[in-house]
Amino acid sequence: MGAGVSNWRLARAVSALGQLGVVSGTALDQILVRRLQDGDPGGHMRRGLDAFPVPAYQAGASIPSSANPGAGPGRGVPDVSGHAASYQIFFFGQTSFALGTSAVAPLWAGLIALVNQTMAPRRVGLPHAKLYGRPTAFNDITAGNNGAYSARAGWDACTGLGSPKQVQLALSGLATTEPMTGVVHLQNIGDVPMVNDQFAGTRGQSRRLEGFQLQFTPPIPGLSMQYMAHLQGIGDVPFQNEGTFIGTRGQSRRLEGFAIRLTGPQAANFTVSYMAHLEGIGDTAFFRDGAFCGTRGQSRRLEGMLVHVAPR
Repeated sequence: MGAGVSNWRLARAVSALGQLGVVSGTALDQILVRRLQDGDPGGHMRRGLDAFPVPAYQAGASIPSSANPGAGPGRGVPDVSGHAASYQIFFFGQTSFALGTSAVAPLWAGLIALVNQTMAPRRVGLPHAKLYGRPTAFNDITAGNNGAYSARAGWDACTGLGSPKQVQLALSGLATTEPMTGVVHLQNIGDVPMVNDQFAGTRGQSRRLEGFQLQFTPPIPGLSMQYMAHLQGIGDVPFQNEGTFIGTRGQSRRLEGFAIRLTGPQAANFTVSYMAHLEGIGDTAFFRDGAFCGTRGQSRRLEGMLVHVAPR
């Protein structure tokens, strides 16, 4: 027996087998939200949520005892809040109004999507730990209640951290990145350090990029990277393992293009994005996961590059 039945076809199949009910993975969120909106008759959903432990980022949130009799301490909800009334929507050809969690949850989803768009190719990812580390970015709501809990100073089980003073302020700097380091070798400068998600090189100085080296520092279990390059007078240099310098030093050869790919058992869970600043073109678009960035046969030098590795 499960929590509920996700659709009539599944219900008929289950009934034919004499079972009481199952739940499909795609319907878990819908069933949970609907049961909570209906007041959770019997308290089954809330007892289930009580089984989730308090995460480390809520250690200082002073989570109150559960309103469910006999339940122990668990994950505190909500994390954040927002204006929850008078949302005009268009539904099944009709103009209507929405309110409550059904309005604020899509609002937050849309806001984060917009922030993701402005930070592309970076993404907010899972922001919880960093949100709890910047409470001043939120309007602390200290009045009101939801029937079981009352708002108070700081995090509370009624309004969470509060509503954001500015969404960009609350979410800035939350883009998920991995600990990648390396160097680029620049004409008349030499080796210059580079890190994940930061441009390394020059713009407008006519300096050629002659080589680079990348690696994860510290190493990420099950994940590594490889990269290739197209060099003046040499052509394509095949993919090399991370930690290997690719290119030249002291030979005055320009790097004209490159590609980076992830390898290892965890590679499918991450993505690598990269761009370059090219002579006569400027900044390129972002390329991903092994696609070639740059030119071949055009004698255009790379002058700088940016690499970004993040979870999918």
